[in-house]
Amino acid sequence: EPCTIKHIKGYKSESKSIGSGQVLQHPYDFESAKLIVKEMTENLVLDLQSKDYISAYFSLIVGYEAIKENGKKFIPKAATGSFCTGEPSCVLSKIIERMMDLYDYIVNPNFFIRRLNLTANNVVLQSSIPPELFEMEKCDKDETNVQKAVLQIQRKFGKNAMIKAHSLEE
Repeated sequence: EPCTIKHIKGYKSESKSIGSGQVLQHPYDFESAKLIVKEMTENLVLDLQSKDYISAYFSLIVGYEAIKENGKKFIPKAATGSFCTGEPSCVLSKIIERMMDLYDYIVNPNFFIRRLNLTANNVVLQSSIPPELFEMEKCDKDETNVQKAVLQIQRKFGKNAMIKAHSLEE
């Protein structure tokens, strides 16, 4: 059936997602890439927080460096996986813990890593969830307040205004 520009501009998807991806400048080993995934997860969660979004579904795709075997070059199949937090959240500690577990589970430590992609799937506005369904524990509220403070500092002084200790590892 024919499709016009009007149809295309009028299209509204049923769900939204927010993602982050990197093609790495050189191949990274398992542990170095894990640190990058952790940093990317932190940035993704802060991005969710800044837009007042929450999500229960997250996914990770890890692409490997090409390998030469018997004079032929091939690229191993990318590692993919996802997890559900149970209920929509933007609490950094819970999401990072699950993302690191997923990374450890799906990534082959024998291959070098070249591409990383993280996605928060089916994101919804936090304000669209009824308060009784989205009650946070006190420690989660404290962590969310810290995330909001980090966002305010980054807005005022730039994204590199705050450096975490793990960012200084070589």
